[in-house]
Amino acid sequence: MSAPGPARSASSLYCFGTDLLDEGIDVVAGRVATAGLDGITMAAKYHGVSDLYPHNPRRRQAGVAPGCYFVPDARAYRAIVPAAHELLEGRDLLAELCAFAPRRGLSVSAWTVGLHHDEAPPGTPGLCRNCFGEEVAGTLCPSSPPAREFVTGLVTDLCRYEIEVIRLESVHFHGLAHGRHHERLLEDHGELALFIMGLCFCRACIGRADAAGLSGAQLAQRARGYVEATFLGQRWPEPLSLEGLVSVCGEEVVPFLAVRSATVSSLVAEVVPIAATKEITLSVIDPSIAMGSYATGELSASSELAPLTLGIDAAALISSGARLEVTGYLRDARVLDAALRARSPGATDAGPDPRLAVILRPGTPDGADAATLSDKVAVARRHAGEVNFYNYGLYRLDALERIRVALA
Repeated sequence: MSAPGPARSASSLYCFGTDLLDEGIDVVAGRVATAGLDGITMAAKYHGVSDLYPHNPRRRQAGVAPGCYFVPDARAYRAIVPAAHELLEGRDLLAELCAFAPRRGLSVSAWTVGLHHDEAPPGTPGLCRNCFGEEVAGTLCPSSPPAREFVTGLVTDLCRYEIEVIRLESVHFHGLAHGRHHERLLEDHGELALFIMGLCFCRACIGRADAAGLSGAQLAQRARGYVEATFLGQRWPEPLSLEGLVSVCGEEVVPFLAVRSATVSSLVAEVVPIAATKEITLSVIDPSIAMGSYATGELSASSELAPLTLGIDAAALISSGARLEVTGYLRDARVLDAALRARSPGATDAGPDPRLAVILRPGTPDGADAATLSDKVAVARRHAGEVNFYNYGLYRLDALERIRVALA
């Protein structure tokens, strides 16, 4: 599979379906074009949220249910079939955006969550299971055939639309910290125990481990024994490290983590050709940096260890033919430069790597002035073929002026 060429859109703004429904496609698209952006990225399928919306005329604080902002074609799916969002009331918002955006000179990208599927009721095939064998609500496992078929169906379904890019979020493992709704964790069980609790040991994961010559059941048993001991206060909380994992789970945990990464990469490799037949770029969102920087704009140990949690192998994803879209949620342009340098092996003095995209935040906590954003845009352009921004509805409208200045 050849690497994707540069997308025709060099910069796009992420937005929610509620932004377009409540403010109007014409209003949002006009503001995006005035900010100097080339495209608009709409959440075609999204999980449940509870957010503040500074300039939304219909909702300022709201919990929005999960669902699709397009009309799914049930023929594209098998065991798991998504539903059109209740807010659509018969409309197909993605189709409407695709029809209108070219009038403003904008391309359209579809942003979709895959395995973070809040709509899944208990007993849904493909749900992750922890080391105690318990279902993890709303989280599908990339090892599971029904979950993989669901992602394949989503990509196939979205390829019906006149879009340039499918921005695929949540096609990896998630870990315990990803969360769902109003989780509570009062005791300090230690990072190591929490990491282990976030590992999936569903039947498909155990089967893949066994196929690799490991004992998935024994790994689950050792993991369960350690977590149980921490829950009972029989072991002190421990920091997360590879050495610590080996000490409590055995040496097989290292190849087990490699199996997880290969599982994610193979899923992406299966859907890249589907998009390619329609000349649509498949861009896989890598949230590794954001896992540690989301609240502060600063790198943390969580960012460095995130690939182990998620099962993300950046080089393998790029080799599959996908574009890697990095969440560069950082305050300091120099830190961003170092982080992207590690992820852009194709970038040279001759130009950026077309297989890499970067998402920046145009405001706090990553800095709320045009100069800071301009510095980071310059860094991102040196490394990546596309620079995008998150998120229209969550920032004040003055963020658009900072984007305009930074892109100029």
